[in-house]
Amino acid sequence: MANTMSATQRREAVRLALSEALEPEDARSALRLWDSGFADSPSINIIAFVAETAGLIDLSTKQRHDLRRALYHFLLKSGTQADSSSVSDPVPPAAPDREPETPAPTQTRPSWVVFVCMVTNILAGVHMEGSDAMQEFSHSLRQRKKKVRVSEPLDRAFVAWSAGQVRIEALETATDADLARLFHAVYVATAEAIGPVEADRLLTRCINEAESLPEARLYPPRNFL
Repeated sequence: MANTMSATQRREAVRLALSEALEPEDARSALRLWDSGFADSPSINIIAFVAETAGLIDLSTKQRHDLRRALYHFLLKSGTQADSSSVSDPVPPAAPDREPETPAPTQTRPSWVVFVCMVTNILAGVHMEGSDAMQEFSHSLRQRKKKVRVSEPLDRAFVAWSAGQVRIEALETATDADLARLFHAVYVATAEAIGPVEADRLLTRCINEAESLPEARLYPPRNFL
């Protein structure tokens, strides 16, 4: 996460994420954990924080997944607001307190659930490497946008999501083939940001996490490889 974020900004982003993903009492317990063990860290380790929170209040796999998504969204949104130079070529942000309107599928697809789990965890891993790695990731993703064969609206929504400007649900109507193309772009950008060896290690951890999802029995994570 960008070093330009103040401790107050980071805590508020974490508080919002916890309030969204957890019950009030659990959110207060998790925030106390943040204050005591993570607030003074120079970087934001989303994976470690969620793991310790899960141990503290016994989160299910889905709850851990939802919490990581919320943390990623609010921390990245706060980080890009603190350092607007870290992201270029943005799409116009949504109006305050409103999310981009995307038609919701009638049923959540297993492929979508697995995609969100894997991509969110990959981006959390890139954030752990610091602001330089995230800026390199964003730059690489923008460079690859012309090589990813998806529609322009979907491409712009994906870039906006990676910049923290919209929620990942803005991509939910993408086809399985589109999701596979987007995941490949994420992996290549990750390898360029943190190196191929670390990218492979991160990918392995993300696959293992995604394989614990019930949806993975219907759509194995390795389908995206």
